[in-house]
Amino acid sequence: MGSSNNNIKEHVYNLLEKHVTTYNQTDALEIENKLYILKKKLSTRYNHKLKHQLPEYFLDKYSDNFNETNLDDTISSIFELSPNQRFLKKFMSLNTKNRSLLLFHGVGVGKTCASISIAENFHNSYSNMKQTIVLSNKVIRQNFENELFDLKDIDNACVGNKYVQMVHNWQNIPKKQLLKKVKKNIENFYDFKGYLQFSNEIQKKKTILSENEFANYIFKNYSNRLIIIDEVHNLRSNDTSMKKIPVLLQDVIKFSSNLRVLYLSATPMFDDYSEIVWLFNTLYSVEKGTQVLLPSDNLFNKNGTMYDIYKNKLIRFANKHVSYMRGENPFTFPLRLYPSINKDTNVLVQYPTKDVYNNIIPENEMLKFTEIIQSTMSDDQYSIYKTIDYKTETISKEVEQDDENNDMQKRIQLSNIYYPNEGSSIVNIGKNGLLSIMDYSSSKSSIQFKYKSLSVRVFDENNLGKYSPKIKSIVEYIKKSKGIVIVYSKYIDAGVIPVAIALESEGYTRYKAKNLLNDNNNKNKRKYEYTIISGDSKLTPSKESVISTIRSYENRNGDLIKIVIISQVATEGVDFKNVREIHLLEPWFNMSKVEQIVGRGVRRYSHINLPSDERNTTIYLHANTIPKLHDKESVDLRMYRISEIKQQKISQIERILKEGSVDCNLNKNVLYFDKDTINKKISITTSQNTKIDNLRLGDTDNSKLCDFQNCKIECIPKISKSKVIKKSLNFNVLSYEVNQYISRIFALFKKLDVTFMTYNQILNAFINISQDHQSILKYALSKIIDQKTTFKFRGIDSYIVHSSNKYIVHPLKLDDKKVPILLRYKEYLKRPSKLHLKYWKDKKNKKVGNVFENNGIIDQTVVSPKSIVLSATKRLHDEYEKIENILSTVYVADELNKQTIWSMVIDKMNIYEHTSFVNYYKKYAIRDTSLLESLKDGLIYFVNDLNKIQKVYNYEQDKIVVYNDVGKEVKTTQGELANHMKNIVKKGNDKLNKINIDELLGMSEFSTKQKASSFKISKSNIVKNKKKISGAICVQTSQYTKNIMYEHIESAIGKMEYNKIQTYVQKLKKENLCVLYEYITRNIKDRYLRPMLVKLYHDTVINKKLI
Repeated sequence: MGSSNNNIKEHVYNLLEKHVTTYNQTDALEIENKLYILKKKLSTRYNHKLKHQLPEYFLDKYSDNFNETNLDDTISSIFELSPNQRFLKKFMSLNTKNRSLLLFHGVGVGKTCASISIAENFHNSYSNMKQTIVLSNKVIRQNFENELFDLKDIDNACVGNKYVQMVHNWQNIPKKQLLKKVKKNIENFYDFKGYLQFSNEIQKKKTILSENEFANYIFKNYSNRLIIIDEVHNLRSNDTSMKKIPVLLQDVIKFSSNLRVLYLSATPMFDDYSEIVWLFNTLYSVEKGTQVLLPSDNLFNKNGTMYDIYKNKLIRFANKHVSYMRGENPFTFPLRLYPSINKDTNVLVQYPTKDVYNNIIPENEMLKFTEIIQSTMSDDQYSIYKTIDYKTETISKEVEQDDENNDMQKRIQLSNIYYPNEGSSIVNIGKNGLLSIMDYSSSKSSIQFKYKSLSVRVFDENNLGKYSPKIKSIVEYIKKSKGIVIVYSKYIDAGVIPVAIALESEGYTRYKAKNLLNDNNNKNKRKYEYTIISGDSKLTPSKESVISTIRSYENRNGDLIKIVIISQVATEGVDFKNVREIHLLEPWFNMSKVEQIVGRGVRRYSHINLPSDERNTTIYLHANTIPKLHDKESVDLRMYRISEIKQQKISQIERILKEGSVDCNLNKNVLYFDKDTINKKISITTSQNTKIDNLRLGDTDNSKLCDFQNCKIECIPKISKSKVIKKSLNFNVLSYEVNQYISRIFALFKKLDVTFMTYNQILNAFINISQDHQSILKYALSKIIDQKTTFKFRGIDSYIVHSSNKYIVHPLKLDDKKVPILLRYKEYLKRPSKLHLKYWKDKKNKKVGNVFENNGIIDQTVVSPKSIVLSATKRLHDEYEKIENILSTVYVADELNKQTIWSMVIDKMNIYEHTSFVNYYKKYAIRDTSLLESLKDGLIYFVNDLNKIQKVYNYEQDKIVVYNDVGKEVKTTQGELANHMKNIVKKGNDKLNKINIDELLGMSEFSTKQKASSFKISKSNIVKNKKKISGAICVQTSQYTKNIMYEHIESAIGKMEYNKIQTYVQKLKKENLCVLYEYITRNIKDRYLRPMLVKLYHDTVINKKLI
């Protein structure tokens, strides 16, 4: 053993010596790589503790039998996070130290919702976290906001209806107003910024502040934050204005404290593999003190294989900082097809041997994986094409990609279409070329082109192939296709407009807009129409309306809009449905752009409205080739070849990130789909009407989707269920799962329509749930019982009680739990919701009172007594709800004193309402304990053991009426009535003896004139050496201004308590301030007099009336 170690040490020394003396950077990297391998032999293997070894995390593993989802099934109306979203919500939260994460998630798997689920962890009232900052462009921001709240689907937002519930009485608010209020609520927790807005704000401060001042500014404004950067690859674009953002973000990370960073991207390396370096270094730097860096280049050896030292660094990075979720799968996405499936003869088979500089292309740099549709340049087009020199080796990448006038991009545009220019050496391309053969006219909402006299009709069918073989090819595919077709070009004048005019020349018309071509020689009109999605309002006059039409069910076969021509603007944030073909007119500098365009039409459930055999999309990548006589690649082929070479390196890194991701072991069953495992064959019909039977479902090795290698994902390290740490579950971490089980339990009772179940019956309804999930189910049931969580059952607010080993649903307003289980809802429902009353007339005016209008003042209207049917219970509950709603704008609704609110309702009733109330409750028991206690405290109503009204004091006639158990009036002697009255007086005086009249704040006093009581702010004065209490009606008295009311409220509850509610109080109207003050004064012991006590005080103390 010792000899072996000595040999290794000697070998290390020799390598170090060679490393020191070498000047060749590549050789140095090779030596460094070998040193790393030797070091591994001398040291123990890296041991990284993975969070998902905890049982709370392993619950979110996708099942081993994940298989086909029936696309025709109705999707559940209850929104639930996916297993991966649930895992991420736990992984990055206040309960963990994970501070930075890259969501490397494909299209359509909910990375936006996943990021929101993480952000919501930091919005708890007990956390010190500030608003979450979300950086994105405008289009993506709208998608983000829709995940938080969608007016079209309120309950199925990513966070449920959380932000809607914050809006008081939201069900009755107009949609526009509701949207405004909800957005305001969201803005309390999320700060949306554009990329440039974010950088400009920081750059401005950096410019004007000293270094220390700038550091303090960052610390103050960005500490205790979560920053989400959507489509993070945009920060590494070649746009000069974006280049300063990564540098400024590094400042934010450096100078802030308690910062968390979340990156989102389906393509974290958009253009070049080196983009991983910035992601790696910034995510590591969020963990202060961690010094792990990746060099900016040379991660690969001469053969294009990554050095082991960097591969292992990336594995460790992914183990901690990367979440991966695959986008496409063969069950919920349309199948992605390529033209060879139709045995298309236009597919490029033999690649040229020489590059654009006439150099031999090495075998390992040949195009291998990308399927190209070949069009051949005409001799005339090629002769003009040759006149443009290649200078790309001497210009920067930024100029090459962004400047449409550089030689590379000129050739790309010329490859799309060229225009005749007889007798001139000027090469006409793009707009200049188009206007050389056509006149142009423009209005506010449209543009049109018309052939110049004597100019060549370039777009006519018999000429198009000469001037644009690619556009000719696309038009021919469209003519034979079935369904919706997308055509993409980056160039407006060298792509979008020429394709549109070529279609119009074939008889296609523009949807709800003037054709671009003003020409009387067009072919007969075809059945189908086309549209353009661009950033130009003249080309796209009604963008949202057009997109809605394209996506509509009625357009599933392209009957309204068949062809959609899109520009760069539509490559992000615009999604289509039922797309059968996607044509890319020209290549770009990377394959990510291709994926971005394809992603507009290949999306989750995007083809659900088509027959199962038509749920597929064929991708056409068009390239113009040089005539065969010249064995040389064209600019189009070069672009695709270079893009593929770049993508192969990107894909190597992507495979490392996938296999090392924090959730690989949890998601493994949905990361690749093996054909043998799926073992299913289907029949399909392509857009070109090719029928194929027995097509095997699953991934294809060496495809881009499989990173140009074997499709099988091998997680590093591999963790099985047996390796999960054995410990009890932490239910604080599992709050989402607990709440989901609560929803499922309620849904189960409603679905089965049963009023009770045993635990085993509930458990058996959840098929094959694990022991851990059984623990969550039990916890959810205990939480429902302990917190008395309510839900709607048979249209009634209900909750669940646990008794005799049964979980029993009980009406919220039915306080009597002695009612047999099977009769509880019958008992509740048999109580009439409407009550036919006797009618009372005012003897003088023959008027019937409408109660609870204008804050207690009777608004009487002359009506026929027989025409009115009042609902006593509805009136009461409506007024209760009205008061509760006002108070809920200041206090938490669940913490309001229900008995106090009932007292406010009861005391406000007029004589007619009192009578109807008595007629109802002398027959039916009072089930609401809060109402019952309010009645007893008011000394007007007296109830028997059955909780029915037995005696009532009629303060208008100053007498007591007595009822028996069946609600009939009982004749009583004068002596009995006198005794009843003495009992009332005794109870009243007991209360009055405890009250200091000087300290009274409020009172309700009955008015004979108005036949009702009103709330008054009380005051006392001396009458006959006795203090008489009186007051002014709050809502009617002008002296009680809003400012005076603020002072009264502050005086009643104290400055400290008032400061807590001041913001909400000052938003109230005057009449609602009166409601609030009445509620407050009633809740202060011995500081408020109800109507009967006011009457007793005046009768017995002031007037010396003997009872």
